[in-house]
Formats: sequence, C-alpha cells, structure tokens
Amino acid sequence: MEPIFEADFAPCSYGFRPNRRAHDAIAEIHRMGSHRYEWVLEADIEACFDTI
Repeated sequence: MEPIFEADFAPCSYGFRPNRRAHDAIAEIHRMGSHRYEWVLEADIEACFDTI
C-alpha cells in the first residue's frame, strides 16, 4: 500500500516516510528559514482514527 499512498503525500511531509528522517526535516527548516519563511507546522494525529 505504501506506493499508492506515497504518491499523494506532499514533498514537505517527512513523518514516517521511506528515505526521510528527522535530520532531513531539520535541514529543510534551516533552508526555509534562510529564505524568510515565517511559519513551520508540526502536527501529530495520534488517536485521530480511534473512532473509525
């Protein structure tokens, strides 16, 4: 199922994806910070699907 869902993820998504790690996300934050981006979003959807 991974190839099916992987195609739908945004390039800026790093959580639990193959060949992506926390260090990659941190490097991206530094890159964006040097280009005057002002917002970084971190989200955790733990327990989001408990009622389904």
